[in-house]
This record gives sequence, C-alpha cells and structure tokens, in this order.
Amino acid sequence: MSVSHQLADGQVAVIKIGEKRLDAVNATNLRNYVADLINKGRDRIVVDLTGLDFMDSSGLGAIVACKKLTGDDGYLRVAGAQGAVQELFRITRMDKLFQSYNTVDEAING
Repeated sequence: MSVSHQLADGQVAVIKIGEKRLDAVNATNLRNYVADLINKGRDRIVVDLTGLDFMDSSGLGAIVACKKLTGDDGYLRVAGAQGAVQELFRITRMDKLFQSYNTVDEAING
C-alpha cells in the first residue's frame, strides 16, 4: 500500500492514501505509518480520503486506532470522504467521533 505524508504549516502531517481501497489487506500499513509519525512527534494528523472508493470495517478500525494514538494533545481529522466511504462513517456513527471536512485545508484549519 502506498502511504505518504506532507507537512502543512510545519506541524500537521497530511496523510495521502495512494490506493482506491482501505480494507483488511492494507489497513495495518496505515496504522503502522501513523504510529511511526506519532513516535517521531507528529501528533496532529489529517487523513486525506480523497480518491478512496471503498473502506471496510478494517479500514475504519485502523483510522479509529490512529485517532487513539494521537493522545490528548494531538488530533486526527479526516478530509475528502465521499460516496460509500462517507456513508460508512454515517451508518457506523463514526461521524460523531470524527468531524469530517470537505477539504484538507478545512481540516488543517479545523
């Protein structure tokens, strides 16, 4: 799975998932990538879901686990969820845990 990040405003790690799917096959890679960032002191994270067509419970679980890793001083926000991915957040009520932003810029500025 291709995962990368860029720093925005020098402090926010914006993670881009280079796949169309986030599922049991690649969810652990995302979790490990975020854990590595947090271990390096990056606890303000935006996950850019733009272009993601499918996410299953494993993908959602990875995002929830990543949020827990950020601790009280950090945050994990999601941006760009559309279609079936946005619907998954809604039907699982994870939209109550994660405020969803339309764009990465909106998520950064929170």
